[in-house]
Amino acid sequence: MKILKTILIIFIGILISNAFKANSQCCKNYEIAQNTENPAQNIKKEEIKDNTSVKLPKMLELGSVRCMACKAMEPIIKSLKEKYSKNLSVEFIDVMQHYQIGEKYKIEVIPTQIFLDPEGKEIFRHVGFYSEEEIIKKWKELGYEVDRKN
Repeated sequence: MKILKTILIIFIGILISNAFKANSQCCKNYEIAQNTENPAQNIKKEEIKDNTSVKLPKMLELGSVRCMACKAMEPIIKSLKEKYSKNLSVEFIDVMQHYQIGEKYKIEVIPTQIFLDPEGKEIFRHVGFYSEEEIIKKWKELGYEVDRKN
């Protein structure tokens, strides 16, 4: 009986926690994956492939086209791609459509930005809205001069 009571308390705690997280700036995990389209997303397989011959540091933006905080990141991602494409690879992945990638990177809250070195090793992770200035500053802190504009 004690075990059942403990499980019930944990379950209620999770429900309450999820209710508070749903009201936050970021979106909670992707339990309700729905079909959405995003032409900017060019993932053909369930893995992320680097299409360039030169290895660059990479920032992955893991989110959803249905998440408000993720939508606020769209112009920043577009700007990073336009301004820094010779020095930085930037990729948006809709984890509602590609949940396997969300699982691979153990994403719990979106948006999540993952910074990868040129070899693909994770070197930093941020959750929530992240301004372009803060992103470039973080790359500099990590030792990458990605702000040399194209």
